[in-house]
Amino acid sequence: ALPRERVFALRDRRFGGVKRGARATRPLERIIMDHTIVDVVAVDDRARPLFVGRPTLTVLIDVFSRCVIGFFLSFEPPSYAQAAIALRHAILPKVRLG
Repeated sequence: ALPRERVFALRDRRFGGVKRGARATRPLERIIMDHTIVDVVAVDDRARPLFVGRPTLTVLIDVFSRCVIGFFLSFEPPSYAQAAIALRHAILPKVRLG
């Protein structure tokens, strides 16, 4: 039988995840994008209650500052089009609404 420490070392080498995530030394050096299904249920109750679905959120995050720089919310499944719209939102100037 292997020593206990050796078993743990083999386990960590095989199944231990990434020790360090994405790194950046300045803002906008590295951006990460992810799609996720939001845990809300949208209902349209104008005529009668109608289940619309669960939206998908596409978000872009700056690794250095951890700020959200762009996003897109849709009822479509994740796609390249959603990624492009979220990227466009991240690149274009933001307009103040109030």
